[in-house]
Amino acid sequence: MLNPNDLSSSTLFSALSEKELTDVAALMSKENYRKEELIFEQGEYGDRFYYVVSGEVRIWLQLPDGGSKELATLGAGQCFGELALLDDLPRSADVEVKQDCELWSLRREEFLVLLRGNAALAVKLLQVIGRRLRQADRHIQDLSAL
Repeated sequence: MLNPNDLSSSTLFSALSEKELTDVAALMSKENYRKEELIFEQGEYGDRFYYVVSGEVRIWLQLPDGGSKELATLGAGQCFGELALLDDLPRSADVEVKQDCELWSLRREEFLVLLRGNAALAVKLLQVIGRRLRQADRHIQDLSAL
């Protein structure tokens, strides 16, 4: 099992107690990927959150003109795919392996079962999401003022 305390590095899970982190970690499964392997593509159905134990992934967008734009490179201790736990929408970017990776993933359906049985956990996650939305709003305001 993934060390539950490792999950606290994810913004989404940062407010959870040790027991809540343990409950989430118990639902996760280990996956290994090789360099240049595509984990998922923009537009495909997303149903998993990922935690990087080792290696690196590249998150990028394909642009309409045929080019691409790298959004981030993530390594050990970082997470991606949080939105897949919360909404039922397609992936917003592509994720490719830069260096062989060990990832732990959490499926949306299992996560939702956990939330349905734990209202306090659901409220904590809503608070975290609310803070992230406020930060995004402030960032948008700052950009619009330029």
